[in-house]
Amino acid sequence: MPTALNARTYQAGQRYWSLHVAPERKKLERRGFTPSQIDAEISRYATAISRILHSQKQYGLTPDSAA
Repeated sequence: MPTALNARTYQAGQRYWSLHVAPERKKLERRGFTPSQIDAEISRYATAISRILHSQKQYGLTPDSAA
């Protein structure tokens, strides 16, 4: 998923992210998460993806070279 985001323009990345996260929100809703819990989970997920993207850029890593 990080590679798919990284290969897009900012706007295309935003659209991709929105389409990717929507079903995840629905899954969490079905599991009984509250809206604030869902927001917190999505925020943690976004932070994790962001860290991966930044470390790939900083260290020149690819998904195959990451340990």
